[in-house]
Amino acid sequence: MPNIQSRDEWKFIETSSGRLKPGLQVVNSEIGDFAIVSNSAGGPAAKEYTRQLQLILERLTAVAMTILRIEVDSSETTGLSLAQRILNLEFPIDMASVVDHQALRLQISKAQKPIGQLPGASGGNGNKRIQIHVRSSEVSKDEFLQQLFQFDSGYAKQGEKQPSGIESVQKEIEDDLHQQELVNRGLDGPVESHKLVLARRGQGVFRANVESREPECRITGVTNPRYLRASHIKPWCESNDAEKIDGNNGLMLAPHVDLLFDQGFISFKDDGTLMISKEIDDEVLILWRIPEALNVGSFTTEQGVYLDFHRKNRFKK
Repeated sequence: MPNIQSRDEWKFIETSSGRLKPGLQVVNSEIGDFAIVSNSAGGPAAKEYTRQLQLILERLTAVAMTILRIEVDSSETTGLSLAQRILNLEFPIDMASVVDHQALRLQISKAQKPIGQLPGASGGNGNKRIQIHVRSSEVSKDEFLQQLFQFDSGYAKQGEKQPSGIESVQKEIEDDLHQQELVNRGLDGPVESHKLVLARRGQGVFRANVESREPECRITGVTNPRYLRASHIKPWCESNDAEKIDGNNGLMLAPHVDLLFDQGFISFKDDGTLMISKEIDDEVLILWRIPEALNVGSFTTEQGVYLDFHRKNRFKK
């Protein structure tokens, strides 16, 4: 039977233009690490559901998860068996390899539409919830929620504006397009020259240049590139064209480490000593198993130039 949730339990994504009406939840899964329940509301909220689903798919790719199954989870389909409610897609879906999230979203919507359809109706029922079962070797249910809602995670200072999840995804897409434009102009990285079409954040010339220097996350020790992000030391928006794709201006970081580094809660000295902001919640360090005393190994002189910028302009002392 579908796992129908109370409306009071739904979480809602806030954007600069207001709250997205469809709700979502992250719940336990009988086949995966957890499941994301997305409320596909009918009427005016339907358009906002597509924005919400797009954001969810983008985040699943960002943390390299695998979709094991998607099923309709709705009161309109309570009489159907599980086999009848599973979307007719090819599972599992390796989200790390997904290039076109809009195309995947459209496939999900198309496969979802006929389930529970009334006899003779031209479309599906007007209000379906879908449940996306996922597997992750790195990110827990709570960590994924934090990533999805990091703009409202409580890390920001009071009164400090945080970008919404939708705005964050849009910014990543803009960054990718800008990076591709640099490549098309013939501006190559200092090590390799790659004529690559960017697939998602972290891929392309910049990532290749960073990986040539940083083969693992210095804090977690993870070496599988599927689970790592190429994180700018000097932010993209503050870098010139050459710095944007300079491999010395990047670190390969696990997603949760990338979040802390990007927001200035951690930094590094040139000799590799981990610096931790006084503003960070100690519980975060404990739950994410980040030791307060750690040396990750020294950095090159070229990396040190960017780290100096990060310590002076991003690190929350």
